[in-house]
Amino acid sequence: MIPALALRTRMTFAVPRLPMSLNDWTRRHWSVRDRETKAWREWVQCTCHWLGAPLDGAVRVTLSFRQTRRHRMDLDGYAPKMALDALQGVAYTNDRQVRELVMRLEDERGEPRTTITVEEI
Repeated sequence: MIPALALRTRMTFAVPRLPMSLNDWTRRHWSVRDRETKAWREWVQCTCHWLGAPLDGAVRVTLSFRQTRRHRMDLDGYAPKMALDALQGVAYTNDRQVRELVMRLEDERGEPRTTITVEEI
């Protein structure tokens, strides 16, 4: 079998920013939330689009957040809804396919980023 023709069951990619925190989401004006949501969706979809067709079956999504020292947050400060909605249509067909969600904070130094792994289970 040619590897390029093998069925893809896992994809991993990094988005060079963090999603809006839950605190920011609740405190901001609706127009700011809308603008941030659209920007996040564009980043995710542009980064993920080249990976090919969306996965069809049940999936596990892993979100890893790398923060800066200046903007340290607890893990529960990140709402996964923004990330999961942005993945719909590019990583999987519908977010109802998500059966497992893993969220972690990375201890690495560097620029903020979100690493996303989607895999069929």
